[in-house]
Amino acid sequence: MRHRTLIPMLLFALLVALACGGSSYKATTTAATTVAPTATRSRSITGIANVDAIIAAVAAGDAPTLQRLVRYAPVACSFKQEGAGGPPLCRAGEADGQQIDVLAMAQCEGFYARPDEFDASRLPLVASRLYAVYRTAGAWPPGAYAMLFSVDKPVQTNPAWEVIASDDGIVGVNLGCGQTPQQMVEFQHLTEALVAPSP
Repeated sequence: MRHRTLIPMLLFALLVALACGGSSYKATTTAATTVAPTATRSRSITGIANVDAIIAAVAAGDAPTLQRLVRYAPVACSFKQEGAGGPPLCRAGEADGQQIDVLAMAQCEGFYARPDEFDASRLPLVASRLYAVYRTAGAWPPGAYAMLFSVDKPVQTNPAWEVIASDDGIVGVNLGCGQTPQQMVEFQHLTEALVAPSP
């Protein structure tokens, strides 16, 4: 009689043990699936969210995203034409010295673009590929990071262009002046590479 009672108890204990073991395996599997997939993690090129977002937008030819990432800065306008690198010109109805929002830009010479003058769809996104990313060293336009892009099929004779960014967004665009990416790096004395130059 004891044997008849003991066998069901042993079977019950075995089933409980198996169930607990299965439960533990499921918990481990669930925890593992919460980790970001490798494909998602591989999109991080520099580990700096804003910089990676700009690089991805250029690679995708996504002008609307680039437009949204622009961070205009206030600069005092002037009615006096001072040439390259001078303050932005005031418009009718503005006071001399009035702060206006602009984006610092360059194409052989420095200039400023107002929000209604900058159109990201006019950037040389087609055939552009990332050349390198650097921390800046006092380059103009000013910013923390410089992303240099080479253009496989030069647009307007410029084989390279550059996006300058802060941790918050795009603060400058340099459309180049006929230089190669290497020449832009040398001219701006960029030495601290976050992404090494591509061959």
